[in-house]
Amino acid sequence: RGRASLHPTNTARAMGPQEASPPPPPRLRVTVCHQVDKAAYLAPGGEKLILHGVDALPLPTGDTVRLVCISDTHNLHADLRLPRGDVLIHAGDVLTESGLRHVRRDEATRVILEVLPDGVRLFEEFARWFGSQPFESKVLIGGNHDLVLEGLGQQDVQAILDKYTTFGQCHYLIGQETTLAGGLRVFGSPFAAYSSHNDAFFHDNPKYTVAEGVDVVVTHMPAVLPKEGAVKLQPIAQAALQAGAKLHVGGHCHWAWGLHFATRGTQCLPSVVASNSGSHWLDKSSMCSATGERLDLQDAHMGGYNTKNPCIVCDVLHCRQDPTAQAELPITTSPRPSLLLFSLRETLLKQLEALFDVHVVEDAEVQEPRPFVVIHSETAANSSATQEKLSRQHRVNHFTTSGREEELLTLLSQVVLATSSDATRNLTDDTQAEGLPKKLLLFCPNDPKVVTALLLDLRNIFHEVVLVDSSQRGLEAISATTFAACIAKLGTKGNLDLYW
Repeated sequence: RGRASLHPTNTARAMGPQEASPPPPPRLRVTVCHQVDKAAYLAPGGEKLILHGVDALPLPTGDTVRLVCISDTHNLHADLRLPRGDVLIHAGDVLTESGLRHVRRDEATRVILEVLPDGVRLFEEFARWFGSQPFESKVLIGGNHDLVLEGLGQQDVQAILDKYTTFGQCHYLIGQETTLAGGLRVFGSPFAAYSSHNDAFFHDNPKYTVAEGVDVVVTHMPAVLPKEGAVKLQPIAQAALQAGAKLHVGGHCHWAWGLHFATRGTQCLPSVVASNSGSHWLDKSSMCSATGERLDLQDAHMGGYNTKNPCIVCDVLHCRQDPTAQAELPITTSPRPSLLLFSLRETLLKQLEALFDVHVVEDAEVQEPRPFVVIHSETAANSSATQEKLSRQHRVNHFTTSGREEELLTLLSQVVLATSSDATRNLTDDTQAEGLPKKLLLFCPNDPKVVTALLLDLRNIFHEVVLVDSSQRGLEAISATTFAACIAKLGTKGNLDLYW
């Protein structure tokens, strides 16, 4: 097929990622349909997928990493509403390139000679979306429809991803392994002996070098396919089993969406096919999207897919590695699991002590001197009953809401500038001035729609503003340092469902 090597190359002429892109052409108008807002969940050791709303998934445990798996989005990535997780994995077919749309090939050898500007633009549209998704790590591989990615080459694809990444880090893999934050090892490869005329990253006999101990293997071709009541193992399945991988993520075969298992002796490897597109190739009259638009204008006369299947969420058992931890730490064991509790009734404590080694944290134990605590919430600011309850339970010092931040900034300035205990007691009986650090803990979704310009003005008052978007990260922050004040920014519509 004209492929000289499996090694990543960049022999095609293409518009570099730093060059200015032409203005995007008009969108292709289609029927509006609903976003896919479900997720299929696989628990550790699970034998089936369970469908949930993206906001109603089971809570992850501390010994797992949550992977959100998607594939075959074919320019319709905006049709997906994704749940929160640690790692976002895309198993290929970002675009719908057949070699007749946005690349120019040698007719005899089929080698890609040039990536056309519209192909670069379409990938940049995807990169802008992918790079903004709120995941600490994101992994991407190419698929057989991704001739644009093959033509650009690994260096330019990674550069485009980096350019548009505003949250976390993106990893573009071509037959290689990477280690993500927390120590999770992921191998990714786009190569396979595809039977379709859509043949990006084609190789008639691909060799997969998966190192022992890799946690997750990602290829566009599935590891397992159901076939006439049995299963057919693909070459990557043997490599993943040999390495002792915990999960395989694939796509390509839209019709095989779901969970399958590759077995060898006592080994059992769960393999998810995460294709989001339906199986049917459609003409324009049958196309739809959640935005009412299609990014690829070529769909009008060449056809395309609609989004149908939800993402697949997999909780993978993994002991997170802390790069700042000491090499050797004392290991303590307990005959029973431990439970950390905040402010509970004594009757409940007795019941729980029969099941767990219970460690109770009282409010006073969290930090002394206590920080100046603020709740930013329209509901709380306008409800005396809510204020009374929160003040009694958590000793909240001040309530505010949108439009009243100037008052808050003035008050916080006084907290920071207080130089005597008398001056501080004018603000709160619980806050001491001496030794008060000029650090602020801001509990808030890491989302530009929530972190407003006014809240960013806090950086002019405090030496350091530490942003956390989960209770776990908040606990880690207060165990590492002492704060002068804490603000919980609630109140964005739907925020409580996602972050409370």
